[in-house]
Amino acid sequence: MFVWYGDHNLGTIDLKRTMGTLSVTADPPAPFIFIRGPEWSATLTNSSGLTQPVPTDQYTVESRYAHWGRSDDVTVFAGTTAAWQIAPKLGAVQLSCNQSDASFQLLTLDDQQEEAGGFPAFIKELPEGNYKLISRHHGHQYEQTLAIKAGVTNDNPVEFLYGAAVLETEPPEATVQDGNGRDWGITPLNLPELVPGYLQFTLHRAGYEPVAVMLEISANQTNIYQTNLVSTGYTGGMKSARGYMASSDYDRALQAVNDALIAKPDDADSPVIL
Repeated sequence: MFVWYGDHNLGTIDLKRTMGTLSVTADPPAPFIFIRGPEWSATLTNSSGLTQPVPTDQYTVESRYAHWGRSDDVTVFAGTTAAWQIAPKLGAVQLSCNQSDASFQLLTLDDQQEEAGGFPAFIKELPEGNYKLISRHHGHQYEQTLAIKAGVTNDNPVEFLYGAAVLETEPPEATVQDGNGRDWGITPLNLPELVPGYLQFTLHRAGYEPVAVMLEISANQTNIYQTNLVSTGYTGGMKSARGYMASSDYDRALQAVNDALIAKPDDADSPVIL
């Protein structure tokens, strides 16, 4: 036995640190794996993991993929192997569109954005499940549910189908207005990129009767609509002529017809009245 009195510096005494083994595996390989502990840390990129002797302690293992991430605590004990597996179910999607200048927004079902941009697009490392895909082109919007399966590239083409319409009037320069009061333009009018279905318009021109138009728009087809506008002077004269005819006032009926023919001299209906 040794006994010392007073100040005696014995120097640095290194104690052997107890060790264990940390084994981390990632399938598919992870773009980033961060391992953090009090005495030992590591950062792995594009890695399938590692198996490494480390000081016994608790470690945080964080894995990050493009659209998935997770952080867990792993405890390493002396003389044993602490194994931790990272195995998310991830898939990819190839987005395409028949309109090259269209754009998209990929959302989770609770409206969290995963990705946005233009077509075509390849999106990888998406967790398996259902998503909301919103596609837009020139003010048109198309929404669909997109199912992602793990381990494969899911193909999802998007199509914006359009028809067209041409409206012509005689005389020209009639205003084309829809049921909501929106002006679409002046005849002759070419309307491209119309969604298939039915469209209702009214043609207006000062001094002429309005004309109601119903157009059926079909994909990849052009619907041409042509009409002659009828002046209000003509319709007023013809209406008066019919009234006079009903009351056997033929002189006034003839005068009303003449007034109508002045407004529209080439109308074929006027002889029917007399």
